[in-house]
Amino acid sequence: MKPRWEQIRRREISRANFRCEICGADGLLECSERWQYDDVNHIQKLMGYEVVCPNCLAILNIGRTMQVGGLERALSHFIRVTGFTEEDLRAATARAMAIWKSRSRHQWSIDVASEPLAGGKSPPSRSASSSARNTVQTRAATPAPTRRAPKGQTSFSSEELDFLKTQRLARIATASKRGVPEVSPVGFEFDGRFFWVGSHDQAIFFKTQRYRNIAAGNTRVSLVIDDLLSVSPWRPRGLKVSGDAQVTEHDGIFGKGKYFRITPRVSISWGIEKSKKGEWSSKKNFQQA
Repeated sequence: MKPRWEQIRRREISRANFRCEICGADGLLECSERWQYDDVNHIQKLMGYEVVCPNCLAILNIGRTMQVGGLERALSHFIRVTGFTEEDLRAATARAMAIWKSRSRHQWSIDVASEPLAGGKSPPSRSASSSARNTVQTRAATPAPTRRAPKGQTSFSSEELDFLKTQRLARIATASKRGVPEVSPVGFEFDGRFFWVGSHDQAIFFKTQRYRNIAAGNTRVSLVIDDLLSVSPWRPRGLKVSGDAQVTEHDGIFGKGKYFRITPRVSISWGIEKSKKGEWSSKKNFQQA
């Protein structure tokens, strides 16, 4: 017999016809709990479950997303689904986080007495439009989680920044929805927070495979910037960045137009910083909102 939670998860995903109940996406799905909050008696009651895709789950648990990363991608997804402007969404998020902080000042009791059991029935799910538009106001108000964000750096070292200032070309790796990889040389710039990748010709930008991959929703990318200081002795140096890419307007090294804005999540450098004995590279984790 499968664990009780797995039974509930499978039942709920089947009930939702194997699609996200917020945006309608198929593929990887999760079963998210739905809670009701009694702000007078400080009781949170489990009301049922909702089947969601990873992007919608990131918004449902926006407090955690702000801690572990992926906020920009989640917000972009939310805007596409609801039609919110970015300004509207930021304001809604701020209001929700205010409620979240207020509720976190209290000790809460949990009521799961009415929790739907495997094989039972869950309360009717919300419609996609009402569910998506109420997501920030409801789930972000969950009492603060006890899990802490991973420790990590929030910026590149001075040596890495100096290295980036000397470089103009990088190689960007993307993948199609089916996982077919693609690597190409690109011009880039770094503004201290984001990497910007564009093209000297906007017509070319929209015809590239990397654009098609990212526009199709596979926004995970890797960027490599490297050179060779000398051949004898052999002294390569470089920086590899993994992160999330978003197509947006920017006035950068190729003028005004569309660029990939890459939010770094993890970076590995070699030959740039002074390595400790027995180490050849330096790794950093980024926690950017």
